[in-house]
Amino acid sequence: PDGRDPEVIDYTDQAGMHKALQKVLHRLVNEENIKPDDIIVLTPKGQNRSEVNAGLRLGNFQLVDRPTSRPNEIMVTTIQKFKGLEQKVVIITELDSSVHFDFEKIMYIGCSRARTHLVLIHHVDQTI
Repeated sequence: PDGRDPEVIDYTDQAGMHKALQKVLHRLVNEENIKPDDIIVLTPKGQNRSEVNAGLRLGNFQLVDRPTSRPNEIMVTTIQKFKGLEQKVVIITELDSSVHFDFEKIMYIGCSRARTHLVLIHHVDQTI
């Protein structure tokens, strides 16, 4: 299919993960002119375990739990909740050793949601 090669970014701690996500969002929206409503951030972790939830501010961007057309809001949800849907740009983050369920299955479900571009933000200890 048309689109770019997947992008893989690693981090070493929570602050590094937030910084990597912030940089990706900035680049996509401000440098590549991708509309925020064409981007979704997905996590394999449930809302109560995730460090990437609605309300999180990353630079000029705020994560929200619903579709939005506001210029600085980006939707975030779990991979499981987004199953069966798709988006132009998918960013999957929080890929680390605390993901205890079938990693290959969750990666297939998450990665196949992207129509044109996929970004994977993973902990350095997690093999992708």
